[in-house]
Amino acid sequence: MNILLFDNDEAQLSRTRETLLELPGADGFQVAAFTDVAQLEAHLAAGNTVDVAIMDIDLGEGEPTGIDLVKRYFGPGSGTQVVYLTGYVEYCTEVYETDHVYFLLKPATGEQVARALEKAIDRVMYRYVEQCADAAQRDCAQ
Repeated sequence: MNILLFDNDEAQLSRTRETLLELPGADGFQVAAFTDVAQLEAHLAAGNTVDVAIMDIDLGEGEPTGIDLVKRYFGPGSGTQVVYLTGYVEYCTEVYETDHVYFLLKPATGEQVARALEKAIDRVMYRYVEQCADAAQRDCAQ
């Protein structure tokens, strides 16, 4: 499971990463963590796939928001499951301009992060099963 973490606050990014790596099944996680938009964009431009993106929203003055980045890189059909993790409740309406599975307020507990990740992983797995079933159906039709 390829998980991307993005938060402009390095301390928060470290806490979120530690929380993820303590979860059951974490040995199957490939975690890429970034605090800078340019680093994130380079990671994505290199063709790295992202199953789950845990995104901060307010990235500071002069930067796009996490919502803008989700629209740009993880739009409909991308398959990436997005979890927003922010300290700003005022974004709770704007996130609905994007496909996402969870909206967490900082500081999120380990239990909250675990629930959000579980829901995101369930959706990734469901999509994978659907794709396999579609491929099998096409093979049978030939």
